[in-house]
Formats: sequence, C-alpha cells, structure tokens
Amino acid sequence: MQIPPEFSVRDIEHCTTLSEDDMWLKHGTTIWQTQQFLGTPAFYPVYKFRDYYSYSPFALILLKGNLVINRRVVAEASRDDFLYHSGSDTLDREISRIGGPIRARPIIRTSEDFMSAVVAAVQADVHRMEKANPGYTNIVLCGGKDSQNLLLLQWNNPVVVLSGPPNFELVEYFVSVNRLPFDVVRLDDEADDCTFRVEALSNCCRNNLEHCRFGADLRKLAETYERRVVFWLGQLGDILMTPKWRDYRTHSMSKSNNRSGLDVAFRILARIKMRFRTLMTERALSSRCFNALWWRGAMWQGAHMSIMRDITDCLVVSGYHGPAMRDVMNRTDLPNVVTTDLRSQIGKRLAGRKITYPETNPSPPVSAARRGLAHPDVFLRFFQEMQGESR
Repeated sequence: MQIPPEFSVRDIEHCTTLSEDDMWLKHGTTIWQTQQFLGTPAFYPVYKFRDYYSYSPFALILLKGNLVINRRVVAEASRDDFLYHSGSDTLDREISRIGGPIRARPIIRTSEDFMSAVVAAVQADVHRMEKANPGYTNIVLCGGKDSQNLLLLQWNNPVVVLSGPPNFELVEYFVSVNRLPFDVVRLDDEADDCTFRVEALSNCCRNNLEHCRFGADLRKLAETYERRVVFWLGQLGDILMTPKWRDYRTHSMSKSNNRSGLDVAFRILARIKMRFRTLMTERALSSRCFNALWWRGAMWQGAHMSIMRDITDCLVVSGYHGPAMRDVMNRTDLPNVVTTDLRSQIGKRLAGRKITYPETNPSPPVSAARRGLAHPDVFLRFFQEMQGESR
C-alpha cells in the first residue's frame, strides 16, 4: 500500500516561535520545527516530537520513520466501550499532545455583555481566517443550532452548506424559512475502503471512528475545489452557550486516562456532587466544565478536527474556537452569564432580525461500517502494509 497523499510530509517549516494559531490559520505545512512554542492550546490538537510539532500524530510517526508502541493506549483503544483517548500521551510513546484547560479570569459577568462579545468574536475569527486564505471557499458542515448560527455571519468569501441525514431536511428548512442565500448540498456516508484506511491511520487510536462520517464525500469535495477550501464546524457551541456547561464532565470510562492533579480533584468533587449537590459550588462547577472541555471536548471533538484535516488535506476549524472566541471564554463568568440557552438570541444579533430554527435536532446513528476501525490491530496492519510497500 502506498503512503496516502494526505500523509505526505511536506517541507518542514522552520520558525523561531510557533503557536496554535500559526498551525491552524493556514494549511500547507504539515510539520513545524521550533525551539519555542507559545501559549497553551485548549482545543485544537498540537503534537510534539522533540522540537517538531504537527496537528497530526501520524505525520510525526512518518517523520520519525518508526513506531514506539504505547501499550497503555493500545489496551485502552482495544476496549469494547472505547470512545476516545484522553491524555497527553499517544499511540507512540515518543509523541505527546501539548495543551491544557482554559483558566478563566472572569470579567464578563452579564449575559448581554457575553452575547455581544460572542457575536463580535466569532465574526472577527471568520474575517481573520478569510483574510489569511484569500480566494478560498468556506464550506460549513451544518446540523444543529450551533452550526446553523454560523450561516448568519457576514462572509466575504463564497459559502457552501453541507448537511447529511438525519439533519439535511432540517437545514434546508432553516435556510429557506430565514431566506438565506445558500444552497444545501447533501452528504452521504458511503463505504470507501481507501477513505477508511486514511481515517484509521490518521486517527492513531484516538477516537472510536463509528462516530465519524462523510469522509469519502468530503475528500471528493475537497478535490473538486482543488483543496482551496476551509471547512467550518460548530463544535461544542451548546456547551459554551447553554446551561449544559453545568453538567458537562469527562466520561467515567476515561477514569484510567492521564489526568493532572487538579483534574483528579475536580473528578472527586463531581462524585461528591452526586451525593451532596449543595456541596458543589458554582465556581467548582465552572472549573469542572473548563477541565472537561480539555479532557473530553478537545480530546474527542478536537482530535476529530485533525482527522478531518488529514482526510481532506484542507483546513478544518470550529467557529467557536478561534483566538477572539477563546479570549471571550477566558474572560467569562459562566455561572452568572450562561443561565439559559442563549443561541437563539445570539442568532438574532448575528442576523439583525428574528431567526426561526427547526424544532428538533436528531442525532445521527453510529457508522456500522466503521465498527472496529479504531482498533489498534487495524492501525498496525495498515501501518505495516505501508512499511512493506515503501521498502
């Protein structure tokens, strides 16, 4: 098996300093080399091997030319109830993920101020991305209210809206009833062995791939546009802008994963809350949410962004995790600010008029065709085939 073109290690970019935004603002470079990394990534994946960095752990494995198996990760990903890997370690013991949870310094203390800040921040992040990628087409993967609100932004570059079952008709309704100037293109999740192979290799046993969809269609679409596109998603918007943040926590199945001492403390507090809810303060709930956004959201949905980036060989970003939006969350007092679902009001502010939303938001079924695709045995088989072909 030849190395998929998505995993070709392009010329390594050498730089004095590097940040999360440098890696996720423009696509083209796969690996960066630097002596100084700035900042603490809280959502987008950044992986490190010595002084090399990449959004793709598999790219670093190819750079190394070998795989040093992390047996703890292998054991975890081999479990029947495996959902996602959470921790700084990876399938390769020489490659680690860097970053950590948001540590909020609350300044924004009213819902009105928060909504105004969110509208300005998301719009600023979109314009920043468009300016950095002139002539590119924005492709919005649309399902529920979080991604629907992205369609209300002021875009400078062309926009294409994608949606798949069971949300396709609902997104068509949203676009029609609100008189938005977009056509909605239907995605289908066809079985494609080549795409599945790329998904398994890119994944490196990070996610249960039964929750990933539409890979073949997205690859074809990227090729149609000669990869001059930016894919947009609305990842975790419901956690940031609804009271769901109060109950958002890491999955219990991940309790064996790497944790910082602080995260262990909050997991203990979470157990106490279940028995004595009044003992859990609002501030502790807020801190637990920000910890979960790292140990769960960044590890699961964030990792999926880099898998999609490998699959399509295009930029894949979230409308709610750009630098301006991160700054808003760093300054937000969640207990005082997000006490109701604010997304409809934010949509109204984005559009400058009342917006009508579908009444339902069904979840798609798991991908039965990908059952077992994230298992370490599958990854190792594909990796060994690649090694054999390259000799």
